[in-house]
Amino acid sequence: MLDIVKKLFGVFIAILYKLTPKKDIVLFHSDLYRDNAKYLYEYIKGKTDYSLVWILNDKRLVKELNKNGIRAVYSLSLKCALTCARLKMIITTNLPPISTMYINPIIVQVFHGFGTKQNPTDYVYSRQIKQVQKQLRNIDYIICLSKRDNEYFFPKEKLQIDDKYPEYLPLGLPRNDMLIDSTKMKICTKKLVENFGLKRNEKVILYAPTWREKPEGSDFNDYWFFDKKETEKFELYLREGNYVLLLRPHHHCLRDSNFRDKIMDITNEYPNTFKFVGADIWSDTQEILCITDILITDFSSIYVDYLLTNRPIIYLDMDTEDYVKHRGLVIDYYNDLHTPGPKVSSLDQIVNYLEELGSGVDKYEKIRKKSLYFYHDNADGNSTERVGKLVLELL
Repeated sequence: MLDIVKKLFGVFIAILYKLTPKKDIVLFHSDLYRDNAKYLYEYIKGKTDYSLVWILNDKRLVKELNKNGIRAVYSLSLKCALTCARLKMIITTNLPPISTMYINPIIVQVFHGFGTKQNPTDYVYSRQIKQVQKQLRNIDYIICLSKRDNEYFFPKEKLQIDDKYPEYLPLGLPRNDMLIDSTKMKICTKKLVENFGLKRNEKVILYAPTWREKPEGSDFNDYWFFDKKETEKFELYLREGNYVLLLRPHHHCLRDSNFRDKIMDITNEYPNTFKFVGADIWSDTQEILCITDILITDFSSIYVDYLLTNRPIIYLDMDTEDYVKHRGLVIDYYNDLHTPGPKVSSLDQIVNYLEELGSGVDKYEKIRKKSLYFYHDNADGNSTERVGKLVLELL
C-alpha cells in the first residue's frame, strides 16, 4: 500500500516539476544526516547559490535539522513535493527516492558500501528488480571506490537495461577522507572518548558484523555468536587486558525491539567493558572507526573503509557458508588479499589473536596494505574534493 502511495505522490511531483521552470535546489537523500551525503553537503555549502535541502523519512530528525539551521523536509509531505518540483540535482547514498522516479534532475549516487557483497539484484524478487531498473535509469553517476565496482554493482547485463545507464566514477567516498587525516582523527577521538566515557589508555575494539537479510527477520544469535559462559569469559579477558568492546549492529537489526533488548542486557550487565554504540546513539560510523584500535567484523564493507587506517581486523567465520548461499559474496572470503586478517570461528581464536597483537606481532600488516589497493583506486584523502568539484561543475 505504501509503495502505491509513493508512486501516486511521485506522479503528483512530476506534474509540479513540469509546471515549475525554476530549478534551483540540490536535494540530499540518506537514512540519517550522515555518510557520504553529509560530507558532500558540508563541502558544497557556501560554494554555490543553489539551495541545499535534505529529504528524510524521520519527522523527528527533520525537525532537529531545521532547528540546527539545516534545511530538511519529510519525504511524504507537501513541502517535499514543492521542493522536488525545483530540483536540479539529487545526491543520494542509496537508490533515489521512489517519489522522484518520474522527474529528471541530475542524480549522483554516493553509495553507502562497496566491495564485498553480491548485488541485491541477484536475489530480490522480479517485482523489486523492475523497480530497481526504473530507479537506476534515472541515475547519472555512481561514485565508487574502484573500477572493480563496475563489474558487480548493479551490473547492466543482469538488470537488462539497454538505454540510459549510470556512469561509474571511481573517485573514492567522501566519508573516508577523515580516516587518512591524522589531525581530524585526533580531534574525533578526543570527542568520542569523552562522549562514551572511555578511559584514555583503553584499547578500543569495535564489534560490527553485517545484517543477515533473512525473511524471518534479524536474530540476535546472528550477531552475537557467544553464549552466556563465553560472554562472561570474553568480558573478563577484555577487562583484565584493558580493552573496551563497542557493539554496533547494523541499523536494520535494531528495528526489532527484542534484538535491542538483548544487546542492552549485555551492556547493562557489563557497562564498563561492553558499550552499545548503535546508529541512534552515534550516527557517524566513520567517527567511531577513528577511535577503533581493532575491528571485529565479517562480510560487512565496514572493513573496506577501515583498511585506510591499516589497523588490525578480525573476521568472524561463524556462518560463512550459509551467508554465501543466501546472499552471496563477490570476494573470496578465505583469500587474505580480500580479507587481510584471521578468520575466526571461536572465542578462543579471537583471544589468541588479541594475545598475538598484544605481544607486538602483527603478521597481517603487509597484506592489509596490498588489500587497501585491491579495494581503493584513490586512498589519498581527497575524495570529498574530487566528488565535490564534480557536483559543482554539474550544477
